[in-house]
Amino acid sequence: MSLGDIIAGVVFGALVIFAIYGYIVVDRRLKAAAEIERAEKEKTQAAAGKKKSR
Repeated sequence: MSLGDIIAGVVFGALVIFAIYGYIVVDRRLKAAAEIERAEKEKTQAAAGKKKSR
């Protein structure tokens, strides 16, 4: 193994780790955004329901 092979392996490994980490963070943010959006819809539906009942 030459020094170039070692460096290439380290860089590739770092990219793989970064990609996995990025995927996890993005997945969490998307789930949180979907949860917030669902809660907002429920609030607006509840507000609309109160107005209709009066």
